[in-house]
Amino acid sequence: MTENQNQLQGKTADSEEQKEPKFSGSFFKFASVMLAMVVAGLAASYLWQTYVSPQARANRQMEEQYRKYQEFEVAYKQAMADDTYGGKTPQETLDLFIAALEQNDLELASKYFSLNSVGQQDEKWMDALTEKSERDEINSIILMIERVEPTRGQKSSLEDIYWYSAYNDSGAALYNIKLKLNTYSQVWKIESI
Repeated sequence: MTENQNQLQGKTADSEEQKEPKFSGSFFKFASVMLAMVVAGLAASYLWQTYVSPQARANRQMEEQYRKYQEFEVAYKQAMADDTYGGKTPQETLDLFIAALEQNDLELASKYFSLNSVGQQDEKWMDALTEKSERDEINSIILMIERVEPTRGQKSSLEDIYWYSAYNDSGAALYNIKLKLNTYSQVWKIESI
């Protein structure tokens, strides 16, 4: 090869090198900054949607309320299962209630009433029995309960509710007693007198 050809070939190689784009450091800096901005934007959007937005706060609040409800439900079911004061039949519960009243054991008598809506002994029954005892009216409660009989013509369509009534001479109901089956412990509880 001649020297001219070598020079020409060298120039061609130089011009090919010149045609290839050269990336300078400023391009990489620009690309890095743009990539960081995109990542920061996506992270900010994620944080907003997951933690900061009103919808995210509402979702967290709803999840917290649901968790508390589940805890309440477990505690309520356990309290109902542990509530074994009562009889296997409505009449047996009334008989146990009368026996407790005859022994003037008001605390025991109050346990034959249904638990309240949060699964606790309802203090209103103990307060009412205490008030009746202070007025010396426990015997009148016993006599009242001894007069009741299963309610006539008023059958509940629910198998876990049972009614007793006391009737006057003309057959009209004077008062009612409602009992409800605690389905967790399978004992009958006094719902209302």
